[in-house]
Amino acid sequence: MQARGLLRFADEATVASSAATDPHVIDTESGTAVVDSSLSPVVAVRRGALVILVAHRTICRVGPTSPFGRELTRYLFVLDEVVVVEDVTAEGMHVLSIGSLSHLDELLSEFLVPPGAAQAPECEPVVVQQSLPPAGVDASLHRPVLLAEVCLLTPWTVPEPAILALGGGGCYRSGEASAGHFSFEPTSSTVIVTQVADLLRSANDRQRREVSSLPGDQGTMSA
Repeated sequence: MQARGLLRFADEATVASSAATDPHVIDTESGTAVVDSSLSPVVAVRRGALVILVAHRTICRVGPTSPFGRELTRYLFVLDEVVVVEDVTAEGMHVLSIGSLSHLDELLSEFLVPPGAAQAPECEPVVVQQSLPPAGVDASLHRPVLLAEVCLLTPWTVPEPAILALGGGGCYRSGEASAGHFSFEPTSSTVIVTQVADLLRSANDRQRREVSSLPGDQGTMSA
């Protein structure tokens, strides 16, 4: 799926200089953005979504002293059949796209699964000390190409972040944590994407029920 890029947030100086002449200035949770009025449905979905997935990824670089590379955070705002994607770079640039719930697996896969990701070998969970330096974590998880932390946010659940490690040496997902340790379950990229997508779809089903039960409900929004 190729989502359509719709909005690139401006910095504060650009916003300040544009606000005087542009009537479409909207205050969002991420700051003030100058947008065209045609984008108001996208912003409405973003604001109205009760189901939000936050995923922060790091592309790893091979090397004993500097194993971490590019960082990107993706927010998926899910409302009925619509998914608004907000990517935030390490430099603070925000980009909004819009897609369909039917393409949820693709949106997750393109963000979380690096080329060449392999199924982890059958083994016991890998225990990693929280105090290990990045290079040590990298070695314990067979030098993943991508590290990610994902967390589902809804009004009715307690956030439970999961850490993912994916690469040619195998894919792993964090399980239960004990004092000072993380436990990573061996898995595959397909299972990871399916589990996260199912979690989002289940939460979206509850969101639909919550919205439909509100007094004066006027239906749901679709793309």
